Amino acid sequence: SGGLDDVGLGPPSTMPPKFGGAPKCPRCGKSVYAAEEKKNSGKSWHAQCFTCKTCNKRVDSTTVCEKADGEHIELYCKACYGKEFGPTGFRGGTSGGLQHTETSKNS
Repeated sequence: SGGLDDVGLGPPSTMPPKFGGAPKCPRCGKSVYAAEEKKNSGKSWHAQCFTCKTCNKRVDSTTVCEKADGEHIELYCKACYGKEFGPTGFRGGTSGGLQHTETSKNS
């Protein structure tokens, strides 16, 4: 005793991860592997599933809005999110302050 194997520091395993070890995509429910992974709020998505639920436009970390319904999460672009969940009477898509633009510089 006292060897490296006793504390879990033995040689690294060459076995692939066990089946089903990959995270599941919230949109399609299938396994997401590193080569196709997009992360948002701690969840892993397929690149092709990382789109707005309403218009199917691809979103990224700067344009994504999410809406959680219990455990289920859906992604939206800023324009569709504003139309779906914005203030009453809001119909302008990207108007109304939902589009981020830098308006001042600290000079």
